Amino acid sequence: MIIYKQPGSPYYYYDFYFEGRGHHVSTHLRNKTVAHRVECIKKAKLGQRRAGILQECGFSEYYLGCA
Repeated sequence: MIIYKQPGSPYYYYDFYFEGRGHHVSTHLRNKTVAHRVECIKKAKLGQRRAGILQECGFSEYYLGCA
């Protein structure tokens, strides 16, 4: 679990691995505390999908609100 700013960017990024897959994403946020919360929410959703609690989203569902 790493929250960081890339050189020249005003935004925080998160960097973690889940089930061997890397997640390196900009949060588009300038507040480190809020960026950390976004990362925690993403990890929770991945865990819930793995446990079968959340449904996998396809492309259209992602943009219609499944994610």
